[in-house]
Amino acid sequence: MRQNDEDFRQWLSTERSLTARSVNDVCSRLKRLGQFADITKMRTPQQLEAALIQAPAFQGLTMSVRSQVKHAGKLRLEYLAGRRS
Repeated sequence: MRQNDEDFRQWLSTERSLTARSVNDVCSRLKRLGQFADITKMRTPQQLEAALIQAPAFQGLTMSVRSQVKHAGKLRLEYLAGRRS
């Protein structure tokens, strides 16, 4: 695992107070998000939403799964924004 991934996991635990299981769920959903969009090229939740809307495979997911994937992406963007500042 890359150091950045481990740092993100730690951030989820400490800053967002997620349990180990929830951290694993978020990371799993981020991997799934990678099938639909390249989050490394995004800076805002609006860019993430726009990219996901354009992905037909994402639209084929159930509403609850889409919501979970979007939330994981937004957490990652929040983490990255904090690292940039």
